[in-house]
Amino acid sequence: VEDVARNFYTWGSVNPAIQGLRQVGTGKCQGHHTPPSLMKQAFAGKETFCIIRNVVDKLLSEFRLKVVDTHTGSMRYTCSLSDLNRFIQEHLTGQVEGAYPFGS
Repeated sequence: VEDVARNFYTWGSVNPAIQGLRQVGTGKCQGHHTPPSLMKQAFAGKETFCIIRNVVDKLLSEFRLKVVDTHTGSMRYTCSLSDLNRFIQEHLTGQVEGAYPFGS
């Protein structure tokens, strides 16, 4: 979605006003994943919207990003069904320190 809009609008991850990590509660969150209500100055006078993803697709995408594509977390998980289940349980119960509260 952001790639399509890049030629027309500066929004999402390409908006310099919201790029980078933001402190959100006890964790950090990428600016384009932080709710507008927590970044009021960046969104003042602008119309906002939200794209909703299927939760299973999002979980699988996050696991793939962390395990297969980038290997972040010092190889904490392997690409296996048992580690996928552990990944989901740990993320849904808040057991992962430093996890982004509103997405990756």
